[in-house]
Amino acid sequence: MNNLYPQDDLAIRKAWEEFFADSDEDAPNMQCLVTGKVQHIARIHPKIKGVVDPNSSLTDKSLVSFNDVSEESYGCFKSQGKNAPVGKYATFAYTAALNHLLANKNNVRTVGDTTVVCWAEGAESIYQTFGTAALFGGEIPSLSENDLRAALKRLADGLPCGELGIDPQRPFYILGIAPNAARLSVRFFLRDSFGALMRNVNAHYDRLEIAGARSGAMPL
Repeated sequence: MNNLYPQDDLAIRKAWEEFFADSDEDAPNMQCLVTGKVQHIARIHPKIKGVVDPNSSLTDKSLVSFNDVSEESYGCFKSQGKNAPVGKYATFAYTAALNHLLANKNNVRTVGDTTVVCWAEGAESIYQTFGTAALFGGEIPSLSENDLRAALKRLADGLPCGELGIDPQRPFYILGIAPNAARLSVRFFLRDSFGALMRNVNAHYDRLEIAGARSGAMPL
Protein backbone atom coordinates (compact mmCIF):
# COMPACT_ATOMS: atom_id res chain seq x y z
CA MET A 1 0.00 0.00 0.00
CA ASN A 2 1.37 3.40 -0.99
CA ASN A 3 1.32 5.89 1.91
CA LEU A 4 2.06 8.92 -0.27
CA TYR A 5 0.35 12.07 0.96
CA PRO A 6 -1.77 13.98 -1.59
CA GLN A 7 0.47 17.05 -1.30
CA ASP A 8 3.46 14.89 -2.32
CA ASP A 9 1.83 13.56 -5.49
CA LEU A 10 3.21 15.56 -8.43
CA ALA A 11 0.06 15.20 -10.57
CA ILE A 12 -2.22 16.35 -7.73
CA ARG A 13 0.09 19.26 -6.88
CA LYS A 14 0.25 20.39 -10.52
CA ALA A 15 -3.55 20.22 -10.92
CA TRP A 16 -4.12 22.13 -7.66
CA GLU A 17 -1.59 24.84 -8.49
CA GLU A 18 -3.12 25.36 -11.94
CA PHE A 19 -6.62 25.53 -10.46
CA PHE A 20 -5.54 27.92 -7.73
CA ALA A 21 -3.70 30.20 -10.16
CA ASP A 22 -6.70 30.43 -12.52
CA SER A 23 -9.45 30.59 -9.87
CA ASP A 24 -9.87 34.38 -10.12
CA GLU A 25 -10.38 35.50 -13.68
CA ASP A 26 -10.66 39.15 -12.59
CA ALA A 27 -7.16 39.17 -11.07
CA PRO A 28 -4.55 41.12 -13.06
CA ASN A 29 -2.16 39.08 -15.19
CA MET A 30 1.45 40.14 -14.49
CA GLN A 31 4.92 38.69 -14.01
CA CYS A 32 5.30 37.24 -10.51
CA LEU A 33 8.31 38.57 -8.58
CA VAL A 34 8.79 35.17 -6.92
CA THR A 35 8.38 32.62 -9.73
CA GLY A 36 9.09 34.84 -12.74
CA LYS A 37 5.98 33.48 -14.46
CA VAL A 38 3.19 35.58 -15.96
CA GLN A 39 0.11 34.66 -13.93
CA HIS A 40 -2.78 36.02 -11.90
CA ILE A 41 -1.51 38.37 -9.19
CA ALA A 42 -2.80 38.46 -5.61
CA ARG A 43 -4.53 41.78 -4.92
CA ILE A 44 -4.33 41.41 -1.11
CA HIS A 45 -1.85 39.21 0.77
CA PRO A 46 -3.00 37.12 3.77
CA LYS A 47 -2.00 38.22 7.26
CA ILE A 48 1.11 36.98 9.07
CA LYS A 49 0.42 35.88 12.64
CA GLY A 50 2.69 35.68 15.67
CA VAL A 51 4.97 38.71 15.26
CA VAL A 52 5.24 40.57 18.56
CA ASP A 53 4.37 44.27 18.51
CA PRO A 54 4.30 45.89 21.98
CA ASN A 55 3.07 49.20 20.52
CA SER A 56 -0.02 47.95 18.73
CA SER A 57 -3.12 45.91 19.43
CA LEU A 58 -3.01 44.52 15.90
CA THR A 59 -1.69 40.97 16.10
CA ASP A 60 -2.07 40.00 12.43
CA LYS A 61 -0.29 42.07 9.78
CA SER A 62 0.66 41.76 6.13
CA LEU A 63 4.20 41.63 4.83
CA VAL A 64 3.04 43.20 1.55
CA SER A 65 0.28 45.82 1.59
CA PHE A 66 -0.49 49.23 0.09
CA ASN A 67 -3.46 51.19 1.40
CA ASP A 68 -2.65 54.82 0.52
CA VAL A 69 -2.48 56.46 -2.89
CA SER A 70 0.85 58.04 -1.90
CA GLU A 71 2.35 54.53 -1.67
CA GLU A 72 1.14 53.42 -5.07
CA SER A 73 3.01 53.60 -8.37
CA TYR A 74 1.64 55.72 -11.19
CA GLY A 75 -1.48 56.76 -9.29
CA CYS A 76 -4.24 54.17 -9.41
CA PHE A 77 -2.65 52.22 -12.25
CA LYS A 78 -0.49 50.24 -9.84
CA SER A 79 -2.77 49.88 -6.82
CA GLN A 80 -2.57 47.42 -3.91
CA GLY A 81 -0.90 44.11 -4.86
CA LYS A 82 0.05 45.33 -8.33
CA ASN A 83 2.78 47.49 -6.74
CA ALA A 84 4.70 44.32 -5.80
CA PRO A 85 3.17 41.66 -8.08
CA VAL A 86 3.25 38.19 -6.54
CA GLY A 87 1.30 35.26 -8.02
CA LYS A 88 -1.68 33.95 -6.09
CA TYR A 89 -0.09 30.55 -5.42
CA ALA A 90 3.27 32.04 -4.34
CA THR A 91 1.35 34.40 -2.03
CA PHE A 92 -0.50 31.49 -0.47
CA ALA A 93 2.72 29.44 -0.19
CA TYR A 94 4.88 32.01 1.60
CA THR A 95 2.17 33.13 4.02
CA ALA A 96 1.15 29.56 4.89
CA ALA A 97 4.77 28.48 5.42
CA LEU A 98 5.67 31.54 7.51
CA ASN A 99 2.57 31.23 9.69
CA HIS A 100 3.38 27.53 10.22
CA LEU A 101 6.92 28.39 11.35
CA LEU A 102 5.78 31.22 13.63
CA ALA A 103 3.16 28.99 15.27
CA ASN A 104 5.94 26.81 16.76
CA LYS A 105 6.92 29.03 19.70
CA ASN A 106 9.72 26.66 20.73
CA ASN A 107 11.73 27.79 17.70
CA VAL A 108 10.78 31.48 17.60
CA ARG A 109 12.84 34.12 19.43
CA THR A 110 12.47 37.87 19.93
CA VAL A 111 15.42 40.29 19.84
CA GLY A 112 14.21 43.79 20.71
CA ASP A 113 11.24 44.34 18.45
CA THR A 114 12.42 41.75 15.91
CA THR A 115 10.90 38.27 15.72
CA VAL A 116 13.46 35.71 14.52
CA VAL A 117 12.60 32.37 12.93
CA CYS A 118 14.84 29.90 11.11
CA TRP A 119 14.45 26.78 8.99
CA ALA A 120 16.40 24.39 6.75
CA GLU A 121 15.82 23.44 3.16
CA GLY A 122 14.08 20.07 3.43
CA ALA A 123 12.25 21.14 6.61
CA GLU A 124 13.82 18.59 8.98
CA SER A 125 13.06 19.90 12.46
CA ILE A 126 16.50 19.02 13.91
CA TYR A 127 18.13 21.90 12.00
CA GLN A 128 15.64 24.40 13.39
CA THR A 129 15.95 23.00 16.93
CA PHE A 130 19.74 22.85 16.88
CA GLY A 131 20.08 26.24 15.19
CA THR A 132 17.80 27.96 17.71
CA ALA A 133 19.63 26.38 20.66
CA ALA A 134 23.05 27.35 19.25
CA LEU A 135 22.00 30.91 18.43
CA PHE A 136 19.91 31.83 21.44
CA GLY A 137 20.68 29.23 24.07
CA GLY A 138 18.38 26.46 25.15
CA GLU A 139 18.24 22.73 25.53
CA ILE A 140 17.91 19.83 23.13
CA PRO A 141 16.44 16.64 24.63
CA SER A 142 19.15 14.04 25.41
CA LEU A 143 21.91 16.55 24.54
CA SER A 144 23.96 18.25 27.28
CA GLU A 145 25.52 21.70 26.87
CA ASN A 146 28.92 20.06 26.39
CA ASP A 147 27.48 17.78 23.72
CA LEU A 148 25.92 20.81 22.02
CA ARG A 149 29.26 22.66 21.98
CA ALA A 150 31.04 19.56 20.66
CA ALA A 151 28.47 19.15 17.87
CA LEU A 152 28.74 22.87 17.11
CA LYS A 153 32.52 22.59 16.72
CA ARG A 154 32.15 19.60 14.39
CA LEU A 155 29.72 21.49 12.20
CA ALA A 156 31.99 24.55 12.26
CA ASP A 157 34.77 22.33 10.89
CA GLY A 158 32.46 21.15 8.11
CA LEU A 159 32.01 17.67 9.60
CA PRO A 160 28.58 15.99 9.68
CA CYS A 161 26.84 15.01 12.91
CA GLY A 162 25.57 11.58 11.97
CA GLU A 163 24.06 10.90 15.39
CA LEU A 164 21.88 14.00 15.00
CA GLY A 165 21.25 13.62 11.28
CA ILE A 166 22.74 17.05 10.47
CA ASP A 167 24.53 17.79 7.20
CA PRO A 168 26.73 20.93 7.33
CA GLN A 169 26.07 21.57 3.62
CA ARG A 170 22.29 21.87 4.06
CA PRO A 171 21.02 25.36 3.07
CA PHE A 172 19.72 27.20 6.13
CA TYR A 173 17.68 30.40 6.46
CA ILE A 174 17.30 32.96 9.25
CA LEU A 175 14.55 35.58 8.97
CA GLY A 176 14.03 38.62 11.17
CA ILE A 177 10.76 40.52 10.82
CA ALA A 178 9.52 43.51 12.81
CA PRO A 179 6.31 45.53 13.04
CA ASN A 180 6.07 48.67 10.95
CA ALA A 181 2.79 50.53 11.58
CA ALA A 182 0.02 48.33 10.13
CA ARG A 183 2.40 46.02 8.27
CA LEU A 184 5.65 44.09 8.72
CA SER A 185 9.18 44.83 7.56
CA VAL A 186 12.08 42.46 6.95
CA ARG A 187 14.98 43.39 9.23
CA PHE A 188 17.31 40.73 7.85
CA PHE A 189 17.21 37.56 5.78
CA LEU A 190 20.27 35.28 5.87
CA ARG A 191 20.90 32.28 3.65
CA ASP A 192 23.98 30.06 3.87
CA SER A 193 24.97 26.48 4.52
CA PHE A 194 24.19 25.26 8.03
CA GLY A 195 27.89 24.60 8.65
CA ALA A 196 28.93 28.14 7.60
CA LEU A 197 26.40 29.74 9.92
CA MET A 198 27.41 27.47 12.80
CA ARG A 199 31.06 28.37 12.13
CA ASN A 200 30.17 32.02 12.79
CA VAL A 201 28.25 31.08 15.94
CA ASN A 202 31.17 28.98 17.18
CA ALA A 203 33.56 31.90 16.55
CA HIS A 204 31.24 34.09 18.64
CA TYR A 205 31.48 31.65 21.56
CA ASP A 206 35.27 31.41 21.24
CA ARG A 207 35.66 35.21 21.39
CA LEU A 208 33.52 35.48 24.52
CA GLU A 209 35.06 32.53 26.34
CA ILE A 210 36.54 33.40 29.73
CA ALA A 211 39.20 31.09 31.15
CA GLY A 212 38.06 29.44 34.36
CA ALA A 213 34.51 30.72 34.10
CA ARG A 214 31.94 28.56 35.85
CA SER A 215 28.96 29.73 33.82
CA GLY A 216 28.13 28.39 30.37
CA ALA A 217 28.64 30.08 27.03
CA MET A 218 26.86 33.37 26.43
CA PRO A 219 24.34 32.99 23.57
CA LEU A 220 23.73 35.62 20.92
